[in-house]
Amino acid sequence: MGLENSEPFTLLSLRYVFAALIFFGLFIIRKPPLPRGVNVIRNITITGLLMQVVFFSFVYNAIKFGVSAGLVALIASMQPILVGLLSPSIMGEKINNRQWVGLLLGLIGATLVIMYNKIISSESIFGIILAIGALFTMSAVALFEKKYGKDYDVVSANLIQFIVGLVVTTPLAIYVEGYSFTVNNELVFSLSYLVLANSFIAVTLLLAMIRAGEAAKVSSLFYLIPPVSAVIAWALLGEEMTYPAMFGLVVTMLGVGLVRKQTFRIPKPNAR
Repeated sequence: MGLENSEPFTLLSLRYVFAALIFFGLFIIRKPPLPRGVNVIRNITITGLLMQVVFFSFVYNAIKFGVSAGLVALIASMQPILVGLLSPSIMGEKINNRQWVGLLLGLIGATLVIMYNKIISSESIFGIILAIGALFTMSAVALFEKKYGKDYDVVSANLIQFIVGLVVTTPLAIYVEGYSFTVNNELVFSLSYLVLANSFIAVTLLLAMIRAGEAAKVSSLFYLIPPVSAVIAWALLGEEMTYPAMFGLVVTMLGVGLVRKQTFRIPKPNAR
């Protein structure tokens, strides 16, 4: 809905205006410590550029160039597989056979949900290239944040990243798109969702979980986005939830469970 009332960079700029204001308010109230060290600030800035600027620019412009939101979601759902392929060589993380089965089941389940609840179409090869760019960018974010992310304060880090997003997208919105948008209920609802649910909650939790856990395990949670969105649309908006999509939901949950399952070993008693 947001892209029907504004251009991609303009929507991003508006999003970061309000997100930065919220986190600036939290910063004033909480007075958290600022990240220290050039390397730490550099890494936070790079993550902000990749996530807030490159990734979302790819996604929004892919939709602008005629790729349906369903197809963008379908391409993005391959991110856990890509991270699983790259993390052993980059991060040294080991993906066992059970986790590979889980990653494949998660992909199958998410694909079923998307295909039976969303329109899968594209009017542009360039739009598909942008969607693939978003896939690789989000994978890079997961691996970079896991390797270089520190246990810094969430409010300070997010404030820096949203300011980075605002500083980069606003000139693009002005000079490329004329910073034009239509204020209506749809835009207000869309911005509210993007700022509160996406920027404030989802992105914050994602980066925190990546720093705390294995990249492949955390990335598997991406599979839950399509089925959870479908359930919310069914419960709140009355959208149809087809039987194949329900089956996909179950398969997705099974797959994510296999990826994230912990193996507990009972220690053997010491020999006397």
